[in-house]
Amino acid sequence: MIKVSVIIPVFNVEKYLEECLDSILAQTLKEIEIICVNDGSVDHSLQILKKYERFDDRIIVLDQVNSGQSVARNKALEYASGKYVYFMDSDDLVVSRMLEETWEICERDNLDVLFFSGTSFYENSDLEEKHKNFVNTYYRKGNYEKVVSGPELLAQLQNYKDYAVSPCLQLIRRELLFEKKIRFCEGIIHEDNCFTFQVLLSAKRAFCVNDIYFYRRVREISVMTQKETYKNLRGYFVCLVRQLQFAGEQQIDDPYINQKIEYILWMLNYHVQRIYLKISIEERERFINMCSPYERYFFKSTILKHIEANVNNSKKVSKLNKEIKEIKESNSYRIGRIITMPIRKIKGGIRCMRDHGIKYTCKLTIKKIKAKL
Repeated sequence: MIKVSVIIPVFNVEKYLEECLDSILAQTLKEIEIICVNDGSVDHSLQILKKYERFDDRIIVLDQVNSGQSVARNKALEYASGKYVYFMDSDDLVVSRMLEETWEICERDNLDVLFFSGTSFYENSDLEEKHKNFVNTYYRKGNYEKVVSGPELLAQLQNYKDYAVSPCLQLIRRELLFEKKIRFCEGIIHEDNCFTFQVLLSAKRAFCVNDIYFYRRVREISVMTQKETYKNLRGYFVCLVRQLQFAGEQQIDDPYINQKIEYILWMLNYHVQRIYLKISIEERERFINMCSPYERYFFKSTILKHIEANVNNSKKVSKLNKEIKEIKESNSYRIGRIITMPIRKIKGGIRCMRDHGIKYTCKLTIKKIKAKL
């Protein structure tokens, strides 16, 4: 019986692939299968996979034309036979006891999904200096004491600021993904947002442990470290649309949980607006052209309308500040300040005496006169 199916999409990672595979083969849990999908690599990744396939019959190698990480994961999921599924990235590492310990917790508590912690390590010192914040991105610091429903765990994770969406930090019951028809959204990046959101809202029994089992490699050419483009905008926007739709289909009556769900959706909306304002006009047009008619209508009638309103308000504030600055720099304003200065000083003195007394006011006045002399 296969206890865990490990799914690894692979694309041009010959430099890191053997280290990744070795960390999976070193697992103390032996009843596993390792489904690797070569996603059209043009380096030696496929040859490395074939070598490992001959070495260990638990490794299954699938090959496809370059279609993206989501397609590779979804394809492997159709081949998976384990009771639980673990999604591994081909440049990362896990500790040797990870699968055994997480599988035991899932079996003990009859879980649909188990969340755990991770940490990051850097390919070089420049990346470490540039992306210091990645070290604690995957560490969950909250106090999780009992098994709860997926929506309740989502609220807890959000409350402790532990809501990290990487599927590499989850062990999931495979049947849940088939029962609820949960798959990775294809053709975009940031697809983990939608996947994890759907898993949590669908799970009946969920839990989180703080143990660090996963090590994320921070390297130069990755979604995390590359410059944001219309592809990032597209990914966040599609996830926002799908998560709005999925959340609307759920029947959750708890106001606290709904508040946390709304915050997650708000954060996606924030990233959409932030990146749209950041990228060039040409990239904005590329994004709009990629949208379906419904997506285009939704974006223009809600998000873009809100962006334009904020920009207009910002322009009005800037114009007002500019006018105020011009007035203060004018000769008439300076002359008016000189003429009204005695009156303003008298009013200020009266206010100071009322608030602090005559003695304090006299001392302050003498101090100011000495400072000017």
